[in-house]
Amino acid sequence: MPEILTVGLPLVKDVFQVHGADGATRGVLRMKLRRGQLLELVGQLP
Repeated sequence: MPEILTVGLPLVKDVFQVHGADGATRGVLRMKLRRGQLLELVGQLP
C-alpha cells in the first residue's frame, strides 16, 4: 500500500466512501466500507 498522508471520510454514516491521498495530493486509496470494515482498514494504516 502506498504511503497515505491524508484520509477523508464522513463520520455520520453506516457505509463510508474512504479516500486517501499521498504527499502530492494524488488519490491513492478509494474504497466503500461498512463501519466494521473501516476499523480494520484504519488498523492496517502505518
